[in-house]
Amino acid sequence: MEELYSIYATAYGGQEGTVRSPNLKLNYQTPVELTDQPTPSTGTNPEELLACAYSICFQHALRQAFQVEKMEEKETEVTSHVSLSADKDDVGNQLSIIIDVKILGVIKEEAQVLIERAHSFCTFSKAFGDNIPVQVRRI
Repeated sequence: MEELYSIYATAYGGQEGTVRSPNLKLNYQTPVELTDQPTPSTGTNPEELLACAYSICFQHALRQAFQVEKMEEKETEVTSHVSLSADKDDVGNQLSIIIDVKILGVIKEEAQVLIERAHSFCTFSKAFGDNIPVQVRRI
């Protein structure tokens, strides 16, 4: 397989610290909902970053779907909801994801075709496969 792009990121500091990549430096912190701290988190967290990245990736896959379907590209909006839950099978946690997709200016049947095509193209969707439950909804 020919590599098209490669990037790295390094995290420092455990549950509260900094993550750096060549073009980015972020502070991260455990969400307040997962701690006994009364004050809101001031940094991001892996689930928030995943939601951002999945939305961007799916948005790009929608653009590809418009091209493959030979349709004029329309305005789209992708919102990824990432949930962290206790894993009932062990002491760890598990993720689940819901992706809400809005496509303006197409009928619902066309939108559904584009969404399904994008889901099959999306790098994150391919990477997660059956390991993480992903539900894609047309809104």
